[in-house]
Amino acid sequence: MRNFLREIKAASELDPELPATEFSWSLSRHERFRRCERGYFLHYYFAQGGWDRYADSLVHMAYAAKKSLSYAWWLGEVTNRVLEEAVDRVRFLAPGARLRRFRNCFEDYLLEEFDHLDSVRLFDFPLPAEDLLRKAQFDAAGAFRMLVSSSVFGMLLRQQRSNFLHRNEEYEAYCDGVRIWFDPGLRWEEPGTRCSLRILYSQYEEESCRQAADLFSWYSRERFGSGNTLSFFLARDGEEWKIFSLSGHAGSAEELMRESMVRMKRKIRPGGTVLLSDFPEIGLPEVCRECRFVQVCSLLREL
Repeated sequence: MRNFLREIKAASELDPELPATEFSWSLSRHERFRRCERGYFLHYYFAQGGWDRYADSLVHMAYAAKKSLSYAWWLGEVTNRVLEEAVDRVRFLAPGARLRRFRNCFEDYLLEEFDHLDSVRLFDFPLPAEDLLRKAQFDAAGAFRMLVSSSVFGMLLRQQRSNFLHRNEEYEAYCDGVRIWFDPGLRWEEPGTRCSLRILYSQYEEESCRQAADLFSWYSRERFGSGNTLSFFLARDGEEWKIFSLSGHAGSAEELMRESMVRMKRKIRPGGTVLLSDFPEIGLPEVCRECRFVQVCSLLREL
């Protein structure tokens, strides 16, 4: 008879080979590590192999949790993708026709995205698809109204293909030999400045947005030779939608990445092994309630 508790414990003491080319860095990875080291371990190590039908049931659970999305992240990805498609479409039109066409394109593309709600798996929104649709429509409409009334929208409508950074460009670069993943959102060029815009469906957090702005500056410096950037964030400030802008500082991003990577790599033991015990839980109820791994953590505590 299989001893599931023994197998779970063995699975929590992973010893994968971790060559340097396998280690990469992103702001989301940094945030997971900073927020809770146990959640970081479960996401990047414990859940690996959970796609295999012969894997342990707890590893399956961790993998399913890893693949689930938060409401704010999901709607942000949907809306930013729709925004890029709509702006890309109207750039070919005469300036006077762009606003009306943009509204139509945005609404049409958004409806297409919402047609697939039955397949969306959100760990923080357990209500039925029809409730999700109503909330998503309400939130997206609020963001849209703020966007089209802003000066940033005027910048977007003026863009032509010649000075528009292509949205499918691969956004990665390297810092100290480590691959850096980064998606700044919609981006374009103003005279002497590269700009980006992201729509966020969580409350505006200056530190997180500051880090994203700095990383955009660093990336622009590495890829294009100039770190002169301006990042716009459309987010909530209390109950109101607002647009915030931040100038990026490439040096600050470089310092953050190097410091963050050192802390993460210290968790990898000689021989390329990682152990559950080296990644403590944060232990804060307000953090745990919002974590996709809360059930997995609860089961691991019982071992």
